[in-house]
Amino acid sequence: LFLPLQMACMIPSFVLVLLLISSCAAESPQERSALLSLYTSFSSPPQLIGWGSASSACEWTNVICGEDGSVNDLMLGNMSLSGMLPSAIGDLTSLRHLSLYNNQITGTIPAELGRITSLLTLYLSSNAFYGNIPDSIATLPALRLLYLGSNSLSGIVPPLLGSALQQPALQMLY
Repeated sequence: LFLPLQMACMIPSFVLVLLLISSCAAESPQERSALLSLYTSFSSPPQLIGWGSASSACEWTNVICGEDGSVNDLMLGNMSLSGMLPSAIGDLTSLRHLSLYNNQITGTIPAELGRITSLLTLYLSSNAFYGNIPDSIATLPALRLLYLGSNSLSGIVPPLLGSALQQPALQMLY
């Protein structure tokens, strides 16, 4: 008679734990694919612990997700990463903060960054980016901080970005 009472007390706890586990949102397949593209583009570096595993990307090193499971922050600055920034980065459409400063990332800055309309901060300084600043960055409505210095960028600042610099809401270092 005692054992069934203990089991009866355990059942509500088990159900509560099960409900908590099932209510945890995960990143979308599109976001997961974008992060895996980034990981392989950087040659699967060991410092990105957990990346590529079966676990939720929200559990991977320096990936921060919102309550809904969408990827909000990607904090990969100063991690000795090398490779190119893939165009799939634009599929992280809920991203608010992208930090890739002080790495050895090369290539052009993908125009697809312009699809991340929620982006508030973009730190790409101290890498080996070259070429022009994509016009699409100038159209990011929420962008407040843009750091592009210490790269090999060339060309002119996109005109729309130049006019956005007149607004006190946007700070840019290049």
